[in-house]
Amino acid sequence: MYALRFRSSDGFIIFVVGVAVFTDMMLYGLIVPMLPYALVDRVGLAQEEVQRWNSILLGSFGAALMFGSLVVGWIGDRVSTRQTPFLLGLIALGLSTLAIALTRDVFVLLVARILQGLSSAVVATVGYAILFDVVGAEKIGRALGFVSMSQCFGLLIGPAVGGIIYEHGGYFKTFIPAFGLIAFEIGLRFLVVIRARKDGEVRARDEEEASNASLLTEGQTTKPCYGSSLESNTLQPSAEDDMMKISESDPSPTVHASSTYNTIAILFAQPRIFVALSALFIFNTILTAYDASIPVFINSAFSLTATHASFLFLIMVTPFLLSPVAGYITDRYGPKLPATTGLAILVIPVFLMQYITASTASPFLTLAILLAMIGFTSAMAFPALMAEVGLVVEDIEQQDPGVFGERGIVAFSFGVMNFAHAGGFLAGPVLAGWLTEIVGWKGLNFVMSVGGLLCCVGVGVFMVSFLSSLNPTPAFPSYTGPYQMGTTDVEIPAAELPSPSPTPDSSISTISFRIFYPSEPLPKPANNLPFLRILSYTTIPVVRNAQLLSAPTKTKRWPVMVFSHGLGGTKNAYSHLLGSLSSHGVVVIAPDHRDGSAPLSLIRDKSDSSPRPVEYKSISHRQSPEVEQARDHQLKIRLWEMGLVHEALLKLDRGEPLSNILAESSSQTSGQLTMFSSSLDVHTPGSISWAGHSFGAATVVQLAKSVFYRQKKPTSSSQQALFEPSTSSQIAHQITSSSPVCLLDLWCMPLLSKSTRWLNELPLPSYASNGLGGRNLIAILSEAFFKWENNLVQLKRAISEDPSLTVPSNTRHPAPYIFYPVSSAHLSQSDFGILFPWFTKKAFKAQDPARTLRLNTRALLEFMRRNGIEVADTSALDMETDTSDDHTPGSQAGQDPKILKRDGSVNGWIALELGRSKRSEEAGNEQTSERADPMEAVVQGEMKQ
Repeated sequence: MYALRFRSSDGFIIFVVGVAVFTDMMLYGLIVPMLPYALVDRVGLAQEEVQRWNSILLGSFGAALMFGSLVVGWIGDRVSTRQTPFLLGLIALGLSTLAIALTRDVFVLLVARILQGLSSAVVATVGYAILFDVVGAEKIGRALGFVSMSQCFGLLIGPAVGGIIYEHGGYFKTFIPAFGLIAFEIGLRFLVVIRARKDGEVRARDEEEASNASLLTEGQTTKPCYGSSLESNTLQPSAEDDMMKISESDPSPTVHASSTYNTIAILFAQPRIFVALSALFIFNTILTAYDASIPVFINSAFSLTATHASFLFLIMVTPFLLSPVAGYITDRYGPKLPATTGLAILVIPVFLMQYITASTASPFLTLAILLAMIGFTSAMAFPALMAEVGLVVEDIEQQDPGVFGERGIVAFSFGVMNFAHAGGFLAGPVLAGWLTEIVGWKGLNFVMSVGGLLCCVGVGVFMVSFLSSLNPTPAFPSYTGPYQMGTTDVEIPAAELPSPSPTPDSSISTISFRIFYPSEPLPKPANNLPFLRILSYTTIPVVRNAQLLSAPTKTKRWPVMVFSHGLGGTKNAYSHLLGSLSSHGVVVIAPDHRDGSAPLSLIRDKSDSSPRPVEYKSISHRQSPEVEQARDHQLKIRLWEMGLVHEALLKLDRGEPLSNILAESSSQTSGQLTMFSSSLDVHTPGSISWAGHSFGAATVVQLAKSVFYRQKKPTSSSQQALFEPSTSSQIAHQITSSSPVCLLDLWCMPLLSKSTRWLNELPLPSYASNGLGGRNLIAILSEAFFKWENNLVQLKRAISEDPSLTVPSNTRHPAPYIFYPVSSAHLSQSDFGILFPWFTKKAFKAQDPARTLRLNTRALLEFMRRNGIEVADTSALDMETDTSDDHTPGSQAGQDPKILKRDGSVNGWIALELGRSKRSEEAGNEQTSERADPMEAVVQGEMKQ
């Protein structure tokens, strides 16, 4: 019983994996010191070819390890047992070693080294995956500390043993320890007893079962490391799901299918992964560069032998005895402390190595001391960096269960880590050979020290300390409205909705949109919806599929806004602005346009069918007949979609059944849409607010005019109507002269098409004889769009009472509201500024993107109040009447009349007038900066005309 318990213990399994990794790395390093000599004595190469072939043979191992790690990692997560790849790796290791021992041909040597690299990929990748499965995240630092020590001992003892045996026993005898280690490891492998974790207890199976089963059986851990699966409840992945996933605190958790592309995108988008992989690559590049260069250098500079090289490598490996200590520190305090310590010290000995020359006093001793320092830095950093890979993936899985699929990515994540290791194995020898031939030993060390300094300081200091300001922000700011937030995604077959106009593209068989809405209070904070996972696991404070809150308004219905996204945007791209509005009591609908303006959108014909992608269409931004035709077609699709969204809202409020393709495969969301029944203010004419950003704002202008002037027709055959709703259509009754219109950074070029000039010269419905004039029309610009003079002139014409006039003015009606916040960019009105505040500031000269969005929110809320829409009062925080840091989001302070005043009473909030030129506006606005280059702050595609 004791023997069985020992053979199933964590310690014994760690030992077995450690021996496997040690064996693998020792075989790699065994030929390092003798290879330059064997290439001459055994293979028969000329001396001038030795350095080149020495580097090629060492580098080929790294290339095979690099690419093999990714493939093995992918396979390792998909096989039913890890025993087969593990044993195949050991067999391949033995065969490749035998080939190296017997051959006298340099090309056979090359093939054998490649095979050795592939076998190393198998042993290391599967071995690390086994460790993580066995010990879990809590002890992975110590386990990897031991394995890291084993790996580096193998890597560095290999050259030492190889050099000594080669010098005293010859070439073939050098490989005798290798064959002994392989046989020993295979024996250990069959002694291991499979462990299964259940309810936190570890039990051992009987010996017979253990000898016939795999080292690790999938599905036997209490807590799957990466791939926990909640059976059923599986949503088909969508474009928005590729960027947004529900987290563990969602009241309706789901499992998400994961493609290889998504896995790679999610993994490599994590800053912590980038830090760990970059540092591993740097360390291995430097270590293997010395593997390739030190034997050659000490032989040519000091006439020292392979034995001397072996002693130097032995001294270099001694500090790796501290690796388990570094692993303990990692488990206790996290990986940052040991990793940054190693990174900080590494550059010093590498830089000093260049000063060791033939004239150096005690060169052998100096080399030994500097190599010991390099070994110490590696011993401190390696376990932390290796553990970090697994910890990052586990953190992702905890935030978003099932994000990596049912099987998870245990092996793949460590395959990615091995990929970075292997990059160093490949780069180090190649770098050593190339630089040594060009600039010599001194130049090699100088280049490595400079590169190490730039990379290590950049990775270890800048990215670890300051990356949060570049983004990847951990969470969006809390919404300041009094209501908690819910969201749900909808995709409805277009055939279930009456189309108000002819279909412009028969391939678009569904409409898709996201709903932001006030939700029932939850017992704990709802910061649980990860946003744009390809950027980082940033969360927004909403809960997917939460229950809709009953409206406290007089009508007992929530006011509704439909918001159209801009070019390059999606229904996800304005989550903070739309969520902020919704937290004040507005149900906001964000359509996903399938006109080719989004980076990617998917269409599902059925819940069980493969989605069809709608790719982004690259269209020139310089006006021409071809460009106008293409933009007109995009607007046709957008307007048709907006009409169908309106029809869907009517059915939702009436409680009529609708097929939500995104929910059909999951019982958790069945009937989710019924909660909107009799809860939306969408039937009263003019009750829906229409809003959009950039191309979306142009869509709203075109929609309002197309519907309101539906009975007017083009005056010539060269002109057309992009949207022709019938007089009996529901949207014809909804859009009236009292409909609120909200335009954020209106991009005017799509409105200037010659084919629609007849419509564009008509005023917005607000200016009808029974209209409100500019009182139900607001345009909020960024400072960048204010400085874009041509677009500013076109915008003022578009929102004036007579767009046909060259100089716009309002003489018969109240003027519209026009404002912009200073130091704001075009992207400041989307989530981009919050996600990337540092980049937005440096690249676009935009300041305080969070305040820019607060000003936008304040203005839109007050605008809605002035148009008779019941929304919650603006918070004291947003009104900037409460400067304390300790505030409660949602603390209300009353209505906000100052935000729409034109007297400059709100700092950094500039009012514009229709009749004033840009030059006179700038002269009167001292807060506006002098520069007037919209190129700095506008998406490239939306600003060139």
